[in-house]
Amino acid sequence: MFNYFKVICFLWAALGIGSRIAMGMMGEKWSKWELGKAYASKKPSWIYVVGALGYLLVAYTWYQVVVTDVPHSWAIAALISLTVIKISALIFDYETFRSFAAMMLKDKAKMQMLNVSVLILSAGLIAMGVFLY
Repeated sequence: MFNYFKVICFLWAALGIGSRIAMGMMGEKWSKWELGKAYASKKPSWIYVVGALGYLLVAYTWYQVVVTDVPHSWAIAALISLTVIKISALIFDYETFRSFAAMMLKDKAKMQMLNVSVLILSAGLIAMGVFLY
């Protein structure tokens, strides 16, 4: 049977691990791409589309919590709701977000802490997908 929460866990973990692998392989090219293309000085229009999709994903996840009988589904819904912080920063305070991203990319120690945190979160999501859902 299809379990929406299990799929979210594995997809989110794959995104976290995949992005860290890409960052490691690309090295300095990643920073240039991130600040030059993804988060260019002029706010890209894709942010509104991805932001809207992100808000819809959070809303749909909570809808699934309400209409399905999956134990502990609220846990992944609460975690995915935290993405609203990043989405909102991108849409409503882009310059501050871009400055933060630039600062993080330049500070190797902070980037390493972020990367380790993302990998730990990804491992936790995989464990949730295997054992919880």
